[in-house]
Amino acid sequence: RARQVEVASAERERDQRREEAYAAEHDRERQRAERRRKEAEAARLEEERAQQEEEQRREERRRARQEEKRRRKEEKARLRAQQRRDNGEEDEEDEDAGHSSPDERDTSRTRRRPPGGVVREAIRNDISKRQHWGESVKGRVSHDYKGFSDADLDRRFGLTQQQNSGEKLMTEAEVLAM
Repeated sequence: RARQVEVASAERERDQRREEAYAAEHDRERQRAERRRKEAEAARLEEERAQQEEEQRREERRRARQEEKRRRKEEKARLRAQQRRDNGEEDEEDEDAGHSSPDERDTSRTRRRPPGGVVREAIRNDISKRQHWGESVKGRVSHDYKGFSDADLDRRFGLTQQQNSGEKLMTEAEVLAM
């Protein structure tokens, strides 16, 4: 009986040591997993930080490019204004030398206008023309030739186009004179 108690006690101690070893191994595995998780989290945070820094560098480069573009644009505008002032001063000096009255100077300025400026001014001054050119044609459809085939339209307008091919178009001055 003493032997049985001794054997049972030895088995209990062995089982207890096994459980302790199992618990210790389980703790070590859990600690390793925790360490791997912390390392992965640190790596993720480092990667996020690197991405943020890269994004900040990109943003700084973008802002620098925008600032440089704005500076170049301002410089161009400044140079254009300076050139206009220089040209304007030269033109005014020429005008002052050639014309004695202010009325003559005003008429010389109108001659220097760009080609489309005369037409624009004529349209601005004439209310009927302004209404005509101001009306939108969007969505409007002509039903005049609805139902005509292409052959019918060619017969109708083909001769007119052939006859008009020798005619010249009106000049801008002729249009304004109308």
